[in-house]
Amino acid sequence: MRITLRLAALLVVLGLAYCQKSCPTLERPASFDKTQFVGTWYAVRGIEHTEKSNSNTSKQSKKCSEITISNKNGGESWKFNWVTKNKPAKQFTLKHSAKAPGLLEGNGKGSFNSVQITRVTDEPKMWAATFCRTNGGISTVVLSNVASFDKAKVDKVTQKLAAQGLDVSNSYDRCTA
Repeated sequence: MRITLRLAALLVVLGLAYCQKSCPTLERPASFDKTQFVGTWYAVRGIEHTEKSNSNTSKQSKKCSEITISNKNGGESWKFNWVTKNKPAKQFTLKHSAKAPGLLEGNGKGSFNSVQITRVTDEPKMWAATFCRTNGGISTVVLSNVASFDKAKVDKVTQKLAAQGLDVSNSYDRCTA
């Protein structure tokens, strides 16, 4: 009897651990205008969706990381070029999902399974890009078309992610006020 209870408890714990690492299904737009996502964006906040101790680290004395997004093959795939000061540029390509607007999927060879794009505000244009990594980690980068940090607007994006069930207690502000 004790062995059965222990086994059942272990299965519950493993099930909860799996749920924490699975990709979330976020509110997706009915349609996705691919042309509005192409261009240069600035990473103003990063959020790790994990169960760590709460933290809000500010790196506001730094320049915003610049992310250039271009589409290839008529918008079927997306190339990301991520430039951070004093670090080598990161480049990766994802394919646009025809079945799920705003969902970009990896090819299984890179470090991301998928990226869910959610448009949050119009002025300045802000997007939330939620990355599901192949190692099970989930994180979001708040992107803005303005290379400066507006705490009130960035906090609204963070609140929207929290309303969709994501843990937002570990956030990292990325650039100058």
